Order: sequence, then structure tokens, then C-alpha cells
Amino acid sequence: MNEGHLIKNDKLWEAVNALVYGEGDARSRVTAACLLLDKMNSKELPPDLQRRIDIVKDEAGKKGALRSIDGDVLRDRYTHTSKTRMNKTYAKLAKEIYKIYCELNERT
Repeated sequence: MNEGHLIKNDKLWEAVNALVYGEGDARSRVTAACLLLDKMNSKELPPDLQRRIDIVKDEAGKKGALRSIDGDVLRDRYTHTSKTRMNKTYAKLAKEIYKIYCELNERT
């Protein structure tokens, strides 16, 4: 296994760890996972898995950030979106992140 695979697994593992061991409901755990996934370089995953991560992040951050009149971010896009969405939607997103993690590990 080369170093690139270790980096991939580390970032994705941190996100999965937030899903499994994080506090709160699925919304708060997926929010934490997505904030971690934002730190991942788009080249760290195979293109098909990266597309799926992007879809999860787009869904979890659909409403965009909450900004002040001056344009300052008051609430990141994931936290802002999670305030008005169903927990079961986030449970599905959590499962998708986990499936992506498992598929990546099956390939390496």
C-alpha cells in the first residue's frame, strides 16, 4: 500500500469515526463528517468515489452557508442546512459515507 492510500483512508476514516462515535443525532454527526471531508483533496479518492462524496456533501449543504448582511459566515453550509432537514435524510447520507469507505477499503 502506498502513502496515498494511507492519506485517503485517514481522512475518510476520520469522517466515519465522526459518524460512529460523534455525539448527537444523524444531522450533527453527518455535519461533522462533511466538515472533515471538506479537508480531503479531490484527488485522494478514485473519481467514482469522489463523485459520490461530492453528492453527499452537496445534499448535506444544500442551503449554503448562513451569512450576515456583510457577507460573514454565521453558520457553515452543513450546519445551516441541517437545521431544517429531516434526521432520516442524514441517516441515509451517513450510510452512503460508510459505504464509500467500505468500497475504498475493498479496493486497496
